[in-house]
Amino acid sequence: MHDLDATVRRTLDELYPSLDAVPQRWEELVAEAWLDQHRGRPTRRVVALAAAAVALISLAAIVPTTLLPDKRLGVSEAAAVVLKRTATLAAAQSPTTPGRYRYQKVRVLEAGIALVVPEPHTALFPRTRETWVASDGSGRTREITGDPIFPSPRDRERWLAANGAWEPERVSDERFGPRNDLTDAASLPRETDRLEQTLFAEAKTKDPPLSAAMLGTISDLLASPAASPELRAALYRVLAKVDGVELAGSMTDSLGRHGLAISAPGGYSNAAVDRRDLVIFDPETGTVLEHRTVLVQPVEWTGATPPTTIGEMTYVESGWVDSIDERPTSS
Repeated sequence: MHDLDATVRRTLDELYPSLDAVPQRWEELVAEAWLDQHRGRPTRRVVALAAAAVALISLAAIVPTTLLPDKRLGVSEAAAVVLKRTATLAAAQSPTTPGRYRYQKVRVLEAGIALVVPEPHTALFPRTRETWVASDGSGRTREITGDPIFPSPRDRERWLAANGAWEPERVSDERFGPRNDLTDAASLPRETDRLEQTLFAEAKTKDPPLSAAMLGTISDLLASPAASPELRAALYRVLAKVDGVELAGSMTDSLGRHGLAISAPGGYSNAAVDRRDLVIFDPETGTVLEHRTVLVQPVEWTGATPPTTIGEMTYVESGWVDSIDERPTSS
């Protein structure tokens, strides 16, 4: 980290007589440098900073930005620049052709936490989930669950001792009637301020920190087939205003797809932030690839050593179909 910091400072010193001359502009240059490198078209204005900027962001993908040695190199402003630009690109995407049901296929890694005194433990359950949802909220959910994955040997020993030969339900297939979803993508406002107020009110009903709740809700909505290009653009503009959201750098999701990640502090209270929630997305289209939760502090309920992934929602495919037995033609 020290060598990288020195490289960044030398690059800045060559371009500017004083670092204080560009306290905020540097963060914008970091974001622009990443985007230009990603597209393979570095502009003259940022080419001299590109290598150092990409190196800094690559480090940020591993080390939370709050741990960087100099707060002036924080990337919250860079996140805002990237998200606003992504909003513009998302708005330019072609709308999908609607059908009767919006279909979505996701791969889930869900934590099962057993707060058993004196030996709490955790297992991670991999699931493939398909959903079909009509405009009135009715539809179908089909889910296949795999064998539990244990974050540490301690978790495995405690889980097996407590649960014996317990087996999860391997396949479930549920059909449900109409239901009301307050954050359904089709019914949300497209105007940024009104959308922000709606999502903020919803986030306040969930576990804090608010930034993690906002990030989770917005990533779900961005991945919905019912989200129009205009709504996706507004969602990215709202995300660019959420306190605590930072640029986490270039990342690869669990399917091997490359994207850019943003992150926010997560946990069950504002005082005990023991994880970070990340969203990996394609900055060229605004398509959300994955929502990942990473443990960054030791906790009692797992023996995992941070940083460890303790949850994932990988968006495999989405689209519109005309029946609850149908999948998009690309499936």
